[in-house]
Amino acid sequence: IEIKDTEPPLPPSGGGYFVKGDTITIIWDKSPSRDVVGYIVEREGKSFEVKKQVFKEKIFENEVIYKIKAIDRAGNESIPFCLKVKISRGGKK
Repeated sequence: IEIKDTEPPLPPSGGGYFVKGDTITIIWDKSPSRDVVGYIVEREGKSFEVKKQVFKEKIFENEVIYKIKAIDRAGNESIPFCLKVKISRGGKK
């Protein structure tokens, strides 16, 4: 008997960000689900797979919504944790 894992993991939570130079770093609390193997960070139709609870990229917009989903061993994705990022060109949030 094969048991298939179809249950998505719980989403990550508690995120924030900081800006240094022309790079933004996004961090979040890990998913409480035990079988999480990584995360998917989505921004404006693009997605990036990461193993840890951190994502860095160059600043390119003033306001962006990042969607962060946990992914488990079976490939199931959690509902997204959304983080709205608003950057003024003065370098402050």
